[in-house]
Amino acid sequence: MQKYFQALALSAAIAPICHAADTTPLTIHRECSRGAAGSDRLFLRYWSPEVARGNPEPVCVLRKPELADLPFRSARVEPSPQGVGVVAVIELDESARPLIEQMTRDNKGNLVAFVVDNRVVSLAMVTRAYSDNRILVSTSTRADAERIVLAVSPGKHDKSH
Repeated sequence: MQKYFQALALSAAIAPICHAADTTPLTIHRECSRGAAGSDRLFLRYWSPEVARGNPEPVCVLRKPELADLPFRSARVEPSPQGVGVVAVIELDESARPLIEQMTRDNKGNLVAFVVDNRVVSLAMVTRAYSDNRILVSTSTRADAERIVLAVSPGKHDKSH
């Protein structure tokens, strides 16, 4: 069951490698294993078999995103702070800080899905509230992290996964 979870982490300062003054196509949805009904739910597939890692599909998420239209600043790939795997670091404008803090506070103990083009790129457990303007999406391979960086970057968005 542990492979079903990926770490959700928000991190501190690192120099950006790409810039845009737009919003990211990334949305964050709560997983709907508890209490959503009918039209409140979406059933989404994983981005790739590597992301799914044998977990069941489709993934049920709440239709209304917890976060959307986020003001994008940069995205890059870095080694995981836990020392295993890599992370896609998504840096948002400072105005996103209270939104991230509220989302993580409201979803502590819940699974959230990182979604691009109606595909789940990562599923993570929110373990605590964060006050930051960066989101780290854990992946097991550098290639997955690079695809996420490309997909969440406005103007560089690639729909072919």
